[in-house]
Amino acid sequence: MKKIAIACGLAVVLAAIGLGAYLMTRTYEIRMTESDIQGSLEKALPFEKTYFIVATVKFDEPRVKLQQGSDRIGFGIRVGLGLKLKEKIASFEGTVDASSGIEYRAEESAFYLIDPLLEDLKIDGVPKKYLPVVKKAVQKGVSTYLQSRPAYTLKATDVKKAAAKLLLQDLRIEDGEMVIVLGLS
Repeated sequence: MKKIAIACGLAVVLAAIGLGAYLMTRTYEIRMTESDIQGSLEKALPFEKTYFIVATVKFDEPRVKLQQGSDRIGFGIRVGLGLKLKEKIASFEGTVDASSGIEYRAEESAFYLIDPLLEDLKIDGVPKKYLPVVKKAVQKGVSTYLQSRPAYTLKATDVKKAAAKLLLQDLRIEDGEMVIVLGLS
């Protein structure tokens, strides 16, 4: 009887080791298209916020561009700008093109765009002396907007509950899709 108990205990230990080894080598690959990311970003729009008392930025109509071989997400957005000039508020419109990194937050099973870099800001008619304030307000607005909503949240069909604590192992742009590889090791 004692030998059977030892054999059963050993079998359970070996099974646990085998399962652990299997899970450590298991990865999950998720592919997100530009439209997947864009659709998620649209859910947080329109976004409007006032910065430095004088500049109100409003974002709408995002567009996403995934570049082969890049680890950054390219995106653009339409910008509405309200600028307090002396006693009146002047309105301007334009676009901003930017890129950002991506961060996986395991506790939320979500991906956020982080560290945005403004690459091109086009807002016609803004007086030159206000351009530095406008650029800072748009930069701050883009950062706040990106933090307000995940770019993508994993669905239950993407990864089972047990995979919610997986670590990001690889991120790449491939054939117009963002490829994310999650695993335990």
